[in-house]
Amino acid sequence: MSDDNIILTGFMGTGKTTVGRLLAAQLGRLFVDTDDLIVGRDGRSIAAIFREDGEARFRELERQTAAELAGRRGLVIATGGGLMLDPSTLLPWEPPGRSSASQLSRLPFWSAWPPKGGGRSCL
Repeated sequence: MSDDNIILTGFMGTGKTTVGRLLAAQLGRLFVDTDDLIVGRDGRSIAAIFREDGEARFRELERQTAAELAGRRGLVIATGGGLMLDPSTLLPWEPPGRSSASQLSRLPFWSAWPPKGGGRSCL
């Protein structure tokens, strides 16, 4: 098996983290969620980073995280919902790495979004 990173992308709430953890366990790879990595390093939630420093700062943290992870191999990476929208963030990952876009339109629960009684809120 190749040691290329497996990169899971898609809109917020499509299951990238859940699928990534399961896939990493099945393949015996390390799982990394870019949002979790940013939150862990910064010490604030993504909502707090947006509120206190703005979107531009958060996107810079995403670019830094992507560049760092691009230098590693054998990972299963779940990206934040907006990470793949910035071409400069993608440059370090071209190639290697296989990307799998979550297909939002194929998810039957989408018509019930947002979840009642909790769940992840949009920024």
